[in-house]
Amino acid sequence: MAKETISQTEGLCKEVTNCIRNAYDRGYKQGFKDGNYNKEFFCNLNFEHGTYKGLDDAWECARKIVQREANGEENIVDERLDGYDTFMTYTAAECITRIKEYEEKQKQADSEVKVGDEVVDDCGIKSVVVTDEITSDGCVSLLTNYYQTTQLYPIKKLRKTGRHFDQIAEVLEQLKEAQDETK
Repeated sequence: MAKETISQTEGLCKEVTNCIRNAYDRGYKQGFKDGNYNKEFFCNLNFEHGTYKGLDDAWECARKIVQREANGEENIVDERLDGYDTFMTYTAAECITRIKEYEEKQKQADSEVKVGDEVVDDCGIKSVVVTDEITSDGCVSLLTNYYQTTQLYPIKKLRKTGRHFDQIAEVLEQLKEAQDETK
């Protein structure tokens, strides 16, 4: 009788183990199914968000190209092309990449203003920096063709164009030498 009880107990244990395994498998399958449904939902939601983000990035890129052209500034995607030709030649992704590269270079270059740097003020007027010295109120001296004078202008409101005129520094050095000779 003891052998029969052990055999029955082992049989029950196997049945219970199979039942637990089947319940686990059913739960796993249902969880996987639910997870894929939610995964698909969240992927679509993120795809939509990503699509709108991409559209916003492309629109901002186009806006920068057109604004620079309207201000008479150099095309930062390809200086040989106007805005229309830029849109016809490059993809949005290529334009965005080139603009980001340009803006990174500008950030590095903007930290240093040197004599001879061409800058644009917040009104779109191009000038050339004529001194390395920044005044106590954060201004730098500019030579502006528009006014045909020099003026002090807040450095925070200037944006470098990327052009530089070494001749300005040379002329200023020659003037300084000429002034030193007369003393």
